[in-house]
Amino acid sequence: MKLSSLLSLSAAALLAGCTGSYTPKETDIVEKHGTYQNAGRLKEFLDHVEAGKKDHIRLVRYTKEGDPVLQDLSFDGKIISYAEDATYDKYGGGKSEQICKSLQLDSQKQAYILTGCSKNEEIAVFPFPGVLD
Repeated sequence: MKLSSLLSLSAAALLAGCTGSYTPKETDIVEKHGTYQNAGRLKEFLDHVEAGKKDHIRLVRYTKEGDPVLQDLSFDGKIISYAEDATYDKYGGGKSEQICKSLQLDSQKQAYILTGCSKNEEIAVFPFPGVLD
């Protein structure tokens, strides 16, 4: 294969990786237009946070256009590291990371909220009404 062909393929692969091309892993919690996969893993993560046990999860949410947005939460036993990757979304805003103090259920918003975060006061990460009932 010629060097120019190899460079063209590499550039195309790099551009393709920027939007829409994430394949969820078996352990990911996936929300696609109100349909959920692996929601039990979310309950397990919440139990681990409550018990002070280290854990990590990835939430994959799909936009109405079908592009994935990734949210990673890592609990080290004391704090939660939160990272959002919207680079697969053609309308996304890139990547962001924060450190948060707690994860709480806000029954009024019907969502789990990260609070005490380094950049924002709170982040709604799990709007799963009825999924964990």
